[in-house]
Amino acid sequence: SGWQQEVKDVTLLMSRILGRPVSVQLSNSHAKNFEKRLRNDVAALCEDSTLSATLRIPDAASNLFLVADLKTRTIDASMVVDAPRDRKRASARINWLLNQLKETDPGEISVHLIWASRAADTVVPIGALRENPRGVIDAAASVADIRAFRVALSRDAGRRFGGRRTFIEEVEGLVPDFYERIGQHLRAWQPRPPKPKTSDEETELVAPETQPKLTQPPAGNDHTKLLEIPRFLKRAHL
Repeated sequence: SGWQQEVKDVTLLMSRILGRPVSVQLSNSHAKNFEKRLRNDVAALCEDSTLSATLRIPDAASNLFLVADLKTRTIDASMVVDAPRDRKRASARINWLLNQLKETDPGEISVHLIWASRAADTVVPIGALRENPRGVIDAAASVADIRAFRVALSRDAGRRFGGRRTFIEEVEGLVPDFYERIGQHLRAWQPRPPKPKTSDEETELVAPETQPKLTQPPAGNDHTKLLEIPRFLKRAHL
């Protein structure tokens, strides 16, 4: 319950910073049943040693995912964006992402390459990805297409996990830092709108010499031949 209250405080903090209403993303069952949400969070803490939350930020490229891992004593904030499907090569998809974050300080930032297969995500520091994207692709355990990217800011809290005040300070410092350095720069990929077809694409022009010849004579008289005048209409010569 203390974690859930802290998540609520983070949404209020981000709402003040952005001037827009930031909220906690909940399933319908959790939104209607506080006790069920509490039980599920307790189960995740006991089974995985993690506390997590999802924040919804208006007009952002993705929800913001917040995870505190008690085993590693780290706190992560991340967003996920789909890879652009109009770029076929993996390196082109990576460059699409890196261009959005070219001014970002690489410290503590990692990129998860999410493959369109069952292969595990490839996690690499963004600095290494900038230096040698081709090498990262070649060393990956998958030859499938990159389906999406998860960009994460991880902070090793270490001893600060041991105190309530210091833990809260880490959480409330990480989320605004992530959004300032990463979140506000990410753009979701969208397919381009279709273009109207040209007249050449709509109708195939047929050259005159390729047009089919008529097998039946055309209707009407053939004016290339003279009409024969009946004998009774001929003037008699006196």
